[in-house]
Amino acid sequence: MTNQESIRKASEAAWAVTTKFRHPHKLKLKWVYRNMVNRCHKPGTRRYECYGGRGISVCQEWKREPTSFFEWAASHGYAPGLQINRKDNDGNYCPENCNFVTQTVNQNNTRRNHFIEWNGERKTIADWARQLGMSDRVLNKRIIHGWSVEKMMTQPVRSPRYARRSP
Repeated sequence: MTNQESIRKASEAAWAVTTKFRHPHKLKLKWVYRNMVNRCHKPGTRRYECYGGRGISVCQEWKREPTSFFEWAASHGYAPGLQINRKDNDGNYCPENCNFVTQTVNQNNTRRNHFIEWNGERKTIADWARQLGMSDRVLNKRIIHGWSVEKMMTQPVRSPRYARRSP
């Protein structure tokens, strides 16, 4: 056996021992888990103030035994491209409060979002912009300039002043 083969086998054995969990996306889930724990329990890490600094933590079951998190993730819809989401933005990371969603859905569940209510519906600025076929920048500028909600949502977007005109 060559030295490279020996190193490869040792590496595979070490990888298998790190968790008992077997899943095709094991590395990504380990990254999700590590970042979740760090932002909640390690002061000085990036984004700690927004999570652990606000009192948000990872439940003892997941913190004590990472394999239980991995098994929960695999049985609750984890797939590539999805992110972990807390249903209650002020709640902890635990099986009852978490699910996996797309980035768009996850971004709509942040404290920074601004909501607009119009025609009996309450949505984020980004959702309204997508629905109306315009940029969220346009809606933000209209809010800054003090437009009424009705005018903001119904006024068509002007084309740029110097846009090329077709012959």
